[in-house]
Amino acid sequence: MLRRTARFFRLGKEKFFVGTDLEGNRFYERPSLETPDNWRAAKRTVEYAVKKPLSEYGFQSIPVQWSSWMRRTRREAPSMEELEQDMLRQARLKENVMRLEQQYQLEKLQALETPVEPHALPSASLSNDQPPTAPPPQPTPGSSVPSSPLQPSPPPSPFPPPPPQAPERPTPPGENAGEKKEGTIGEREKARLRREFAKANARPTGGNPDDHYKPETWSPTAAPRH
Repeated sequence: MLRRTARFFRLGKEKFFVGTDLEGNRFYERPSLETPDNWRAAKRTVEYAVKKPLSEYGFQSIPVQWSSWMRRTRREAPSMEELEQDMLRQARLKENVMRLEQQYQLEKLQALETPVEPHALPSASLSNDQPPTAPPPQPTPGSSVPSSPLQPSPPPSPFPPPPPQAPERPTPPGENAGEKKEGTIGEREKARLRREFAKANARPTGGNPDDHYKPETWSPTAAPRH
């Protein structure tokens, strides 16, 4: 109650100290006169420990916890323990990133120094223990091929063999000439009849009028009076 009265009559401090970060920056808060209980309407400022031009300052110059508090997305100010734990977390993260980067560079150098060997194809040459086998004998016309002892001969078929078919007689070049000529004459006659029918039943096109088109004259008449 006293604080609200002092703020209303502009007595006492204009801003109240809230906290500091690990670099010595000091943060202040000034409640709103209209709504002093609304923390989102309060004005929050920072006083940097190192004085620099205004163009060099930004939200990256302070920890992310204090940056959230300055943007009014966080109600309570961060504590020193929270800032120290976050600093240790960032240090461990940087160390892990540096170690992974060194391991990647080492594996990259090893991959460049190791020659790439082509894949060995299976050799087609025979070993010395196995002598080369002779190719199977080729059957001559009129001689029967002896069956292999490893492969049994197929059983005889119970059905009689099909009768031999007579060879087809080649068609003389002039035998179907008359049929082809008659078919050609019939197609020409049909095409001629279609053209004559199209000329007799021609329809006017529905496109734009030609150059000789002249519109009819039109004289307006007055509407009848009632």
